[in-house]
Amino acid sequence: MTAYKFGLEQIHTLVQAALPGVGFTLSWPTAATERLDAEVAPSILRHPVTGEGRRYLGYNTADRVGQMLVNANLHSMDACNPNAPMPPATVYQYQTPTKRSSVEGLLALICEYEEQCLHVPAWGESEAYAFCRALRTRITKDLTDMLRVDALFVKPEVQTSTEKEKN
Repeated sequence: MTAYKFGLEQIHTLVQAALPGVGFTLSWPTAATERLDAEVAPSILRHPVTGEGRRYLGYNTADRVGQMLVNANLHSMDACNPNAPMPPATVYQYQTPTKRSSVEGLLALICEYEEQCLHVPAWGESEAYAFCRALRTRITKDLTDMLRVDALFVKPEVQTSTEKEKN
């Protein structure tokens, strides 16, 4: 498989989809132990008994999460094309995407990103994988909820008396 560098607009779209919205904040498990500055520190919470960490995405951590996704993309390019020259490193800074994606388009994008990263050794244990899994779950739930709401508003077919007589 040939891997390619995802554009910043695509990364912006993934981050935007995960930013806090109405009634939810995306979180995922992390083994991160890095020391974070005061502004970012609340993004990782540890369970008092198990010690498991969960990272929460907020506008104050969007740059860091986007950088994590850019770095995972570069690792996938290296894993798929070890002899190809690597593109220059990108310092990520979140910006609102110029285009809004549909839920279906977002799901396709996250699946495409994950498929490309599958070739990275230890991808399944990475924080980028955990983020993608949490985002995919959230998008799938949103899509399911949309389909349920649409089903509520579908009007049953009304048969005329002539159609009833035929049946």
